[in-house]
Amino acid sequence: MSRIKEWWQDLPKKWKLMIIALPVIVILGGAGGAAAALEYSKENPSACGNCHLIQSHVDSYYLSDFLVNTHAQANPPIKCKDCHEATLMQLTKEGIAFVTGNYKTPLEGRMSVQKSCTGCHPVEEVNETVRNNPEFTENHSLSYHLGVPEGGAQAQECRDPDASAVQCQWCHQSHKAPVNYCATCHSTRLIAPDK
Repeated sequence: MSRIKEWWQDLPKKWKLMIIALPVIVILGGAGGAAAALEYSKENPSACGNCHLIQSHVDSYYLSDFLVNTHAQANPPIKCKDCHEATLMQLTKEGIAFVTGNYKTPLEGRMSVQKSCTGCHPVEEVNETVRNNPEFTENHSLSYHLGVPEGGAQAQECRDPDASAVQCQWCHQSHKAPVNYCATCHSTRLIAPDK
């Protein structure tokens, strides 16, 4: 230990500064690079397909008739991260799972879809839009939003067989064609949403 101490004391001040500064620069540069990569991936939906088994989802974002493409066409565009927000810890775990191949397919969602949907589309506004749609004014039974008490504002009035409140994404699927979820339980004439 004393040899190291002597060696350190004999070093010119310039070398001591370089020995201390080099690891700090490497760590800060790495952290800055990681932050820039993370920001790039958040702002560029194409980047999502680089590390995940979701290239089909990225393709649907750009090239489909699905709801996700409608969001991509918005002004300003709604990006993946606007609905699929993740913490640094979640992203780290996903990165490790990708590198090690320790993941399930299809990937499990980690987002609160209902919260994401109603964060931008309050139920009351959606119901008002539906009420003013000429297609539905003639026949209220064509829309879940008009058939449920309060025009859908009380989604808990209608529940699936597992007694869960009906969620937006059960009909309005982002990366798939919309479905008429109500018809899984009810003999109904409800039409599937456009998007």
